[in-house]
Amino acid sequence: GVKVDVGAPFPDTPDKGVLITNVELLPMASPTFEPGPPDENAIEMARVVDRALRGSNAIAFEELVIKEGEHVYLIFLDMYVLDHDGNLIDALALASVTALKNAMIPEVTIGPDGGLSPTGEYRPLPMRDLPITFSFAKIGRALLLDPCLEEELVADALITLSIDRDGRVCSIQKREGSLTAEEIINAIRVARSKWPDLARMIEEGGA
Repeated sequence: GVKVDVGAPFPDTPDKGVLITNVELLPMASPTFEPGPPDENAIEMARVVDRALRGSNAIAFEELVIKEGEHVYLIFLDMYVLDHDGNLIDALALASVTALKNAMIPEVTIGPDGGLSPTGEYRPLPMRDLPITFSFAKIGRALLLDPCLEEELVADALITLSIDRDGRVCSIQKREGSLTAEEIINAIRVARSKWPDLARMIEEGGA
């Protein structure tokens, strides 16, 4: 889900809003998930989604400034895994972009004393792009898109690419094993060919 709040910007980006991503792997999703603070897998998944969003400049952070250096919108992107049958990163990324695309920001005004007051009006979260991730599992000489859990467990290598609407590669995350340059180029080609179908799902709100 997406939660919007108002707070101070980061010191090194006083003219930009803030995005904070978080993933929780709930025990009900898999017997391998344990309650408690996010483990390294959850942190990695949140980081991959975050990199896809930032690498594509999907969010217009400069439009999330209320008063530069003092007040900006804070966007909290919280992702909860309820079931695990493989390829969690792509599921999380697709759900995240869909949620962000439908998120609304409350308008505020700055009073004479510098205080903030809600106006009761809302506007859409400013989105520039629709980055979509595509995960592949290499098993032997085969490269499988959208691997299930069993395929991930026996994979020789795992890689996730994020692609923007212009077909540019925004980020690459190799999780295990190694791939040749030819295999990576082939994965990029496949991802670009599949982008329009998933983008259509997001645009229609059906992801």
